[in-house]
Amino acid sequence: MVLAVLFPILPFFCKEDKAAFVFSSVVFVILGCMCYQAGCGIYILLTIYFCLLDWLDKKDNKKVFGFAGLSAAAFICALLIFMIFFMNTLENSSGNYVSTKLSLEGILENVKKYSQFTFGYFGGLWTKIFGIIMVLFTFASLIIYSKQNKVFIFLFISLILLFAFVFSFGPYILFERSLFAPRAFLGFNGFVSFIALLLLQTQNSTSGIRYIGKITVAALFWGCLVFMNIYGNALAEQKAYQDFRTNILISDLNKFVDSDSGCNISFKGSIGHAQGYKESLKNYPLLKKMITIVPAEGGIWNDDLFNSLNFSCEDVGLKENPNYPLLLSTYYHDIYGEENNFYVVLR
Repeated sequence: MVLAVLFPILPFFCKEDKAAFVFSSVVFVILGCMCYQAGCGIYILLTIYFCLLDWLDKKDNKKVFGFAGLSAAAFICALLIFMIFFMNTLENSSGNYVSTKLSLEGILENVKKYSQFTFGYFGGLWTKIFGIIMVLFTFASLIIYSKQNKVFIFLFISLILLFAFVFSFGPYILFERSLFAPRAFLGFNGFVSFIALLLLQTQNSTSGIRYIGKITVAALFWGCLVFMNIYGNALAEQKAYQDFRTNILISDLNKFVDSDSGCNISFKGSIGHAQGYKESLKNYPLLKKMITIVPAEGGIWNDDLFNSLNFSCEDVGLKENPNYPLLLSTYYHDIYGEENNFYVVLR
């Protein structure tokens, strides 16, 4: 995933040489797609960044828009080469959680969901506050910095930032049924960095307001660093609680399982959240998307969890108890079973 961020950046080190830029763009965008396609949005953001700064400086429009067109052509060419020669085929059936089939009709729905997820799960309260402040200061800084008409520039910058936000989602925006797992929002992280770079780049060195902009950016990224630590602590808390509950369940199941063969098991409910994780969720709801609760009803990792502890079983996913008799009732769970088939109600 780190390489997926690095590869889209590398072509811009040779952006003054058109041939080298186009060649490196095609190569590194393809390599980025092989790592993680979500990082492709970073290439688009950097193109917008350099074009916007040149345009605000009133540089030759032909050169600015020529560079934008060259970048777009190289990007599209790279995606087409990747799709034709390197992309694994995926059965885009209705049962799959994602469909890579391209659909122009689904763009608005993807943008809507992307906006809901990013604004709904972006940091805690203070991270949101400093994020809003940073955007407002970026608007003000760009207007002051610009050598273009000040009246026109506000509307233009609004459209550019909206465009940058939408395309930070990369090619996922075109999918018929797109991916909205946390790992797909790599481009949004790039968008936040894009805003911060614009703010710092356009700060007037003779203006006292520049310190407020720098402090705002520093505070925002400090909030991101705090979140990383909270995420790590919450993950450790939940892992310890998961191990505790799983070991108790395995110990109780061992009383009824035929040791000569594996068992079939189904779950109702989940083990819930560890106390430390539960407290962190109040300020950082994104954790709910990032930390998987297992064992749990419908959990795709239930089998892997138990098998990793040398307890051979298969989650058959029964929705209701098929009249199995109650074998054991404890504070943490009820175990219903018959022969080597079990239905566990988790509390």
